[in-house]
Amino acid sequence: MKKLRCFMIISVLIFCAAVLFAQNQKVVLAFFEDASGDFRIVSADGADERYGDQLEFGSEIPVGWTVVTGNGDSAELQLEPTKTIIRVAENTNFHIDGLQGLAGAEESRFSLGFGKIRCVAGKIVGDEKYVFNGQAAACGVRGTDWQQWIGQAIDGTAFEEVLVFAGQIEYSLLADPLKKILVKAGEFANALADSFESLIASAQKIADAKKEMLFQELDPEKVPKLETGVEPKTPAPEEVTELEKQPPEEGIKEPGQEPKGYLTQMLQDIIGFEIGSITIGNETYAKAVATPTFSVGKLAMSLYLPIIYSQNLLDPDDWYKPNGNSEWSFGFDQGGDWWAFTKDFAYDLFLKIKYVQWGDIRDPFFFKVGNLNSFTVGHGLIMRNYANDDEFPAIRRIGVNFGLDLGGFGFETVVNDLADPLVFGGRVYVRPFAGSFPLALGLSSVVDIGPAVLQNPDIAFSDFGSPVIISAGLDLDFPIVERDLLSIILFGDVAGMIPYFTTDGLDPAITRGLAWQTLFDTSDGFKIRNIGAVAGLFGNMGPVDWRLEFRWYNGAFEPAMFDSQYERHRVTMTQETAAYAADPGAVTTTNMGIHGRAGWGIPDIFTLKAGYTWPWIYEGGKLSTAEEDEVFLSAVLERGVIPAVDIGAEVSYERSYFIPWLFEGATASGYDLKFFDAYTGLKTKVTYGVSENIDLLLFITTTLQRNPDGTVYFDPATYLPKLVNSFSFETQVHF
Repeated sequence: MKKLRCFMIISVLIFCAAVLFAQNQKVVLAFFEDASGDFRIVSADGADERYGDQLEFGSEIPVGWTVVTGNGDSAELQLEPTKTIIRVAENTNFHIDGLQGLAGAEESRFSLGFGKIRCVAGKIVGDEKYVFNGQAAACGVRGTDWQQWIGQAIDGTAFEEVLVFAGQIEYSLLADPLKKILVKAGEFANALADSFESLIASAQKIADAKKEMLFQELDPEKVPKLETGVEPKTPAPEEVTELEKQPPEEGIKEPGQEPKGYLTQMLQDIIGFEIGSITIGNETYAKAVATPTFSVGKLAMSLYLPIIYSQNLLDPDDWYKPNGNSEWSFGFDQGGDWWAFTKDFAYDLFLKIKYVQWGDIRDPFFFKVGNLNSFTVGHGLIMRNYANDDEFPAIRRIGVNFGLDLGGFGFETVVNDLADPLVFGGRVYVRPFAGSFPLALGLSSVVDIGPAVLQNPDIAFSDFGSPVIISAGLDLDFPIVERDLLSIILFGDVAGMIPYFTTDGLDPAITRGLAWQTLFDTSDGFKIRNIGAVAGLFGNMGPVDWRLEFRWYNGAFEPAMFDSQYERHRVTMTQETAAYAADPGAVTTTNMGIHGRAGWGIPDIFTLKAGYTWPWIYEGGKLSTAEEDEVFLSAVLERGVIPAVDIGAEVSYERSYFIPWLFEGATASGYDLKFFDAYTGLKTKVTYGVSENIDLLLFITTTLQRNPDGTVYFDPATYLPKLVNSFSFETQVHF
């Protein structure tokens, strides 16, 4: 009952979090002046207009509406919950196109038809995105303070100008989106000028612009975590020299003219630093880690430069060696062996990459490199959500997942670790009727050439024939509809598994070579066995991602056998595969089940995911429930959501034998089930922001117990690993 209560409490907390933080994005009319008597907001189709006498401070402006100001008018808008503020000047037409997180929008979008606005963009969790379109150019904005102005000069020349007071924006031409520039603090740019470039603004220009666009009701200082950098000094008007009053010659920037906040801003965006402690197994280490992180468009990259030590930070012999490797030696501990030097140099260099990523699965092009928690091939019948970061940072691997979709043809590949590739595979697919009928046919395969490598030396894997696990399958994919707001994809897969024994096993039936008897049954006619099939649907409805499928399999084959917990069960698979190969006819059961998974969230607020697999066994003409069910729960609470407390949390929990653990405490074979056991995966991260530049982080994970030589300990009696808890408490500094 204690376990049941524990599970119910976790479920209620997750549900309450989802309800509590399901806040709507909105735009509020915080203040306005109606000097002209013509101030109004207008609906998208123009059929509905609300004038000043119909509005009040605090009124919500719906998405799709336009704010229109006349002579002497002004308005101040505030976005919730980011607290971004916008001042709309007189004679301006300002349109609200969409808000990030609503209707699947990836950013908040606005349009300036003509006139002038000033925006101070809020930055709560770091993922806020804003796009302001003009007539000729678009501004990509995160946390910054700037103004946009579309008008005419005294001589009648049209201009479309941005001026940045703090931070920086990405300014791109609408007619040629690839032509873009960065406009940083103290700079301005004119999209209609002969030369599209950023120029240094004079101190007088900055002072005049700020004075004209001062907020009357809203306070820019209260916008959360504004990335101001170091703002250029604005001298009093009488201090401005004649030279400063002259605009700089077009295209020329003298040395030293860069705004003082530029370097600070660049460092703030890139550099991160962590200090703290980490418990690996029964040992506690101190750590100091630099984590430079870069992000440009779809490209994201993070490095991991650690020093993890027991007693002495300055003694390399005292530093932690992941998997027995001295990662800062770069080959110089390999003696005179140049080949060993080269391999160790490359391995140590690769270890410094935490991840590099571009795009995602089903994008025309994607790749992922590093310590990653989600490798999937095709629809996942063979490999789904395989993770090579299960023991990060104790054990670090450089995995690769790469895919290219050329329309009528495509492929994807996966490797678990470039330094020591043991699990690898991929998928190729064609669309024979591309352009008229979106059906795709695919062929996939995943191989584990060393399921018993680096495992407990007390287990004689040669007794099992030291098998190589080979899986291959066919699949079809038919998108019924595939859009950002709604997608429904029909799929069906079939796959089989066959081992290749590298040695003769202890059982005479296990001989070196491909074990064809595991795949083909010729005892009574001809039958194919040790296979699996799955059919179902997946997709999304707005912010909700979902998947529902029916599974059928027999023999030693298991759907998604390469999953997030595969590294823990490689030895078990070795033993079970050998036992099945020795006597395939002894397994007479057929397994079935229904698997469902769904995820829902509001950007910058929370994410909630859950999944469950309900398994059955068909044997002797009877259908009964199997005990190897699986459950998955994940919840993420973004920072800044709870008022006045800068705290965020991420928790994921998954396990098999869930119902037996909850009610029985043991499997039918007698294995004692615990909250943390070989069938469990737990990852917890709690972040607390002490200040704008310092965060405290707590990590709690389960990891595998290892022998002194770095090999994984597996119980010789059960062939299951022993888990230990890993606790890490650190201080993270970002500039």
